[in-house]
Amino acid sequence: MSIRKIILVVMLSTMLFGLVGCDEASQVRHEQRLNKEEQAMNVMKQTPIPEFKRSLERENIVKRLKVTNDPNTLQWIYPMSAGRVIGRFPVLGKVTGGSKRLTPETYYDGGGSEILPDETGAYGSSDAYIFWFDPAGRYHQHRGDYFLSPVPYKIDLNYGTISVEIDQ
Repeated sequence: MSIRKIILVVMLSTMLFGLVGCDEASQVRHEQRLNKEEQAMNVMKQTPIPEFKRSLERENIVKRLKVTNDPNTLQWIYPMSAGRVIGRFPVLGKVTGGSKRLTPETYYDGGGSEILPDETGAYGSSDAYIFWFDPAGRYHQHRGDYFLSPVPYKIDLNYGTISVEIDQ
């Protein structure tokens, strides 16, 4: 719908609103809303949406998918509890959400079902808990906040925070 059509619809609705009749306060609020909408339309005309030849947002998603789906990627996870880092563990490959599944979830109560998997071929969300495997193939699981990095930072044991220093 063009901006002119939108303005015409707004003007007609204003006239209709006035014909129906309402108290003075409602009329003032309605006029203020219309003024605000008109101002927004003017600003939108002056500042058009730019045309993009590429999307860094999409490129970042592609990079993340490539890094997190490389089975040889070594990362470091810092699980947290009550805002404090409680440890540092190596992660071989990626951290996975505990609610991820290989098959779609189907509802038999009249609801819908998941039709498509995500980019990695999995269904479900990344909530509940996370799990990962260390370089020795051992399984680890955590429920809560965490920080993930390709760099093994030191942990400041006094404060339970991640240091800016890299642990050699």
